[in-house]
Amino acid sequence: MSFVYNKYTLFFLLSVLGFALITSCVPKHKFEDSVNLLPDTIMSAVLTDIFIMESYVAEKTAVVNPDTAIKIKKSLYSEILNHHKVDSLEFYTTFFYLQSHPKDFQVVLSMLDSAMNKIKPGDTSVHKPLLTLPKNIENIPNFKEQQKVLQEAYRKTSNVEKLETIKEINKDGRSKK
Repeated sequence: MSFVYNKYTLFFLLSVLGFALITSCVPKHKFEDSVNLLPDTIMSAVLTDIFIMESYVAEKTAVVNPDTAIKIKKSLYSEILNHHKVDSLEFYTTFFYLQSHPKDFQVVLSMLDSAMNKIKPGDTSVHKPLLTLPKNIENIPNFKEQQKVLQEAYRKTSNVEKLETIKEINKDGRSKK
């Protein structure tokens, strides 16, 4: 009896491994041809806004708990999809389709890359200082003397220039005084 058991054990193991190999090669994601997929241009526009939103949230919530940042991101996805007038089912179906078809996804990613390269950074404002430092400030050894020189330079600047600078700052929204 043990001879029969040992004789067929290898055959049984090889047949189980062969079956597992064959079933693992079957595609797991089948997409019907009748499924409505988003066009590449709309998909790249939506993904562009999503990437911008995610980078903005990541930058602004760097010191916050990661769970909070994830909740913020998830709450903004629906706003982006509503902005582009895209149904979430269409978006996720298209996204999963593109994940399983890398050649099609490459086309969308190249469109996304070109769109992201056209974006200019938002804060490109030039900061005009309220006070220009005197040239000889480094040569003054004492802090109190440096402070007196800076106070005198501040008094010399006209009040009109100060008010215009403050109005420019308020208009740009960088700071409210």
